[in-house]
Amino acid sequence: MEIMERTQVAALVLGSPGRPSHKRVASAADPLAPIAGRSVIGWVIDAAVGASIRRIGVVDGDPGLAVRTEAARRTDSALIDFVDSDGHDAIDTIALAIERIGPELVLSDNSHLLLLSASAPQIESGELRMLISDHIASGAAATILGGLPSGSTGGDPIVHSDADGNVTSILEPSDRWADDRATIACVRASLLAPALRRVMPRGWQSEPLLTDAMAALEAAGHEVNEVPRTEPVARITSATTRAPIERAIRERIVASWLDRGVAIPAPDQVTIDATVTLGQDVRVLPGTLLEGTTNVGDGAVLGPNSQIADAAIGAGVVAGHVVIDGAEIPAHTELRAFCFIGPDGAPT
Repeated sequence: MEIMERTQVAALVLGSPGRPSHKRVASAADPLAPIAGRSVIGWVIDAAVGASIRRIGVVDGDPGLAVRTEAARRTDSALIDFVDSDGHDAIDTIALAIERIGPELVLSDNSHLLLLSASAPQIESGELRMLISDHIASGAAATILGGLPSGSTGGDPIVHSDADGNVTSILEPSDRWADDRATIACVRASLLAPALRRVMPRGWQSEPLLTDAMAALEAAGHEVNEVPRTEPVARITSATTRAPIERAIRERIVASWLDRGVAIPAPDQVTIDATVTLGQDVRVLPGTLLEGTTNVGDGAVLGPNSQIADAAIGAGVVAGHVVIDGAEIPAHTELRAFCFIGPDGAPT
């Protein structure tokens, strides 16, 4: 009787290149920058965990305390390991990440890697589950969310030189599309490093040329499929590209609370962080901002035009036209308009 080999799927979250860990800044394009209560890269890790991925390698510099704290909260459901990419050959770094999360992955044709961008926080777990399912069912070497780009974007060639200044390679990669497009793919684990090495020379320290590698697989006779998407997956590269992604994430959070019965009469005029918790029969009125670890009890009415951060709001509280920062508000308190309440709980 033939024993079927178990299918395994792990994930690699690939960070942005050229950002030394000792010079990190919380810019709009930094995967550590917060969006709706989580870091950008934290959203990506959550999407992988939500897609039932239990081994996740993060290829990036030092993730910092914020991301390590987020990862620690997920250790009951996932093994998350960080690999420093600073100053190392990109493919060797990826190989080390795979070694950390599962050295047996590259030894099996039934093991697969989900490749994610650390700068595309809007990706959802349901979409990743569909990608993985289609990839495994097809038997393809790789499956790309949205497919391969068509040709080159006409960007400048990538020139590599040796220590003496002699040119060793000139590449015109097909995936030099606009920098705001992310590559999301599922690929057979044993084929990833060889495919990357076909299009990237030794010593390459820039971002892995993932779509070039997928194209190389296809040129070598492997099957490369795509899961259609109405538009490419965008990634954050600046404040301009961040704005629509953050808006989509925040709209998703508000919609999820509407689905759970929270009354929000003007959803487009309310902002709620992912770290906020709301009780039953809560009303959130227009112009209200709920941030941080705020916890709201049943039946509370918040707003209009209130800003509440890291607060504990008791059941039945009415808080309109107020600012609350780090305070605990007893149940059934009706706050006067235009007051500020800080951690000491005294309104001013």
